[in-house]
Amino acid sequence: MCTRVTLRLPPEKMIELFELLNAPPYPLRYNIAPTQFIPIIRRSPAAQRECVMARWGLLPHWTASMEKLPGLFNARAESVASKPSSRDAFRHRRCLIPVDGFYEWKTEGRKKLPCPFTPVSALEAMLAPLPPDLMEDKPVNPWLNNSRNEGPQCYEPPPTERSLWGNS
Repeated sequence: MCTRVTLRLPPEKMIELFELLNAPPYPLRYNIAPTQFIPIIRRSPAAQRECVMARWGLLPHWTASMEKLPGLFNARAESVASKPSSRDAFRHRRCLIPVDGFYEWKTEGRKKLPCPFTPVSALEAMLAPLPPDLMEDKPVNPWLNNSRNEGPQCYEPPPTERSLWGNS
């Protein structure tokens, strides 16, 4: 279950890739966390694909106020159709969340280091799970650990630790 994703696909490319009429302007994102606003693709009332901004999360039918939302943001494929928190959305409010990469964390000693996984092709990433040989991973800046940090520097290699004497 990924808790951080990237969307480095510009709106113009999103329009072309998904054959949309338009897409809202959005910045390229390198550190999208649950509860943040992201573009989604859904079926419009006129039965056409549309791209709109939405909050990343699940909104159960019993939630009366957006201010007291439960901390739900992903659903498991094996239970999405049956769990009360997701089954209505699964039946009636499906959407595509276009992302082109995700992060997993690996622990080294007491540090948690982010590792991005990015596909060779953006379209493949958005439409199907990929086998490991089509994914690329590399260490990136631990600056990414804070969801308030955003920008291309999230994707840069981690800074090298210097010794006391200034050597690498």
